[in-house]
Amino acid sequence: MAETGKASPQFWSMGSTNRKSSNPQERLKSLIDQAQALLHAGKQGEAMRAAQEALQIADIAITRVALAAINLVRGDVKEAEANYRKALSHNPRHITALLGLGQLKLNSGKAPAAIQVLQAALDVSPGNLDARHLLARAYGLSKRYEEARKLFEALIAERPQAADIWLGYAHALSALGEVDGAVTAYRRALKLNPNDHRLQLLVAEGFLSVGKVDSAERHFRQAIKLRPDFGPPYHHLARMKRLTDEELEEARRQLSNITPGDQKRIPFLAAIAQVGEQKGDAALAFSALSEALELRKKNRRAGYDRDAAARKIEGAIAQIGVSPPLALPISRPRPVFIIGMPRSGSTLIEQILERHPHVYASGEWPAMRRVASSMSNLDKSFPEGLSSLKDDEIRDLRAAYFQGLDPEAEGKLAMTDKQLGNFIYLPLIERLFPEAKIIRCRRHPMDICWSILTQLFGDQVSFGLSVEDIAHQMHQQHRVFSVWSERGTLPVLEVFNEELVERFEDGARTMVTFADLEWDDACLTPQGSSRAVLTASAGQVHRSISKSSIGRWKPFASYLADAQAALKPLIEIHEAELAKRGIVYG
Repeated sequence: MAETGKASPQFWSMGSTNRKSSNPQERLKSLIDQAQALLHAGKQGEAMRAAQEALQIADIAITRVALAAINLVRGDVKEAEANYRKALSHNPRHITALLGLGQLKLNSGKAPAAIQVLQAALDVSPGNLDARHLLARAYGLSKRYEEARKLFEALIAERPQAADIWLGYAHALSALGEVDGAVTAYRRALKLNPNDHRLQLLVAEGFLSVGKVDSAERHFRQAIKLRPDFGPPYHHLARMKRLTDEELEEARRQLSNITPGDQKRIPFLAAIAQVGEQKGDAALAFSALSEALELRKKNRRAGYDRDAAARKIEGAIAQIGVSPPLALPISRPRPVFIIGMPRSGSTLIEQILERHPHVYASGEWPAMRRVASSMSNLDKSFPEGLSSLKDDEIRDLRAAYFQGLDPEAEGKLAMTDKQLGNFIYLPLIERLFPEAKIIRCRRHPMDICWSILTQLFGDQVSFGLSVEDIAHQMHQQHRVFSVWSERGTLPVLEVFNEELVERFEDGARTMVTFADLEWDDACLTPQGSSRAVLTASAGQVHRSISKSSIGRWKPFASYLADAQAALKPLIEIHEAELAKRGIVYG
């Protein structure tokens, strides 16, 4: 299938036509073939011109698919989607357009949309292997891991020699906590294709997500051996504090061969920044990180719109505590929403609770966004329509939240949902789940800011690439919780990261009690979880609790004056709260 930066053989082929012809149909076929050949030769501009000339002859599905494939290789995802949709407007059953759009949605992280498109592809071509493989991956992205597992197992029975299918199967098993099965599947994938540097990287990331750090390190190094000019393994090893001096020098050498402004510089710069921080060279670390952030900004699809974010917050705040809660039975599992900024300790909190035998950890469960969007089907919009929801509509929306949840959640007393962006949906949460609990993650604003910057987040955290945007988002969350403390109807437990690592057992016991659960000693060993962690915290949660990240920003204070000024009110509030708890920051 087509991916950004790649051209797939036969992706839009209509058969070979080598001679020029005055016949429009033959000329059309010739141009399509030319576009395909030019794209495979790396001549994107010439390929685009040939495809556009074909489009002038006939605006039909095949010419639109040709344009979409070229758009993908050039990294223009928005235009690629527009062309796939235009192709489907010509022919709604065009299988190549359906597969292309499905993969585009999948690669963009839009799993529900991908599932819908891929199911349509299977209606057109039942049993289509590409569609089923993509659908299995989409199920995994949607956290429908059992469905993903079953589909991957069926695919393996048909294609036992396909390394990418074994890789997807391994990811599904690791997400289900079946570590031994996942490890076996990862090894099978590598045995089938040991010389693929990208596969080595993906397998290494898989091992890291389940705490197999030594195995991850070995495969990151193998990826470097296969392709020394491939940057991500260097960055991973640096984050793991396992990048050797020789590997650092190789990273520097590879960086010197990459043209300034090229996105390929980012992982090498990130690795150098990590090592600079570890060695106490603040100037080196900040210089490398600053360049990487600027390159990441240039490559993102959409920036952070502060005005739009503030308007959205205003709308949500206006609905907090406005409507009286409906008397509803306590759901099983009872939702425990973990909310806060990225890098504020949410993964540790979820891991503590997940160790309890009566808790299901759903991770970053995307349901609240889906439920809020589905209000439009009731001719009501979020948040304005909350007060007009009828009792039966509330029950339907409440049921929709649990749709697609893994069967493992059945019978549990509580489930954690650490989709941090759910703070915007607090007025909807209190309408649907009067029995829910809210855990708010708190961490020093400067530690949050620095940690977000060094993660080099992509489009999934739109505010994560500049101090100004991070500060704006933190202030918006503070506004929401300030109003919530006055009018919110659900109980909130504020967990300060600094206090949790200082008084870990007390903090763990408080959280378990807050979730209306009896104490279980397993909650004292969150690092013992077998569940895969696929967020930026992968590799950290399988280690013992550490205070090393507290005050991590301080060596860079001279470079972060703007951040300190923008966050000053929140810093003062946070440090005052810590003082009340007898915690001296830093």
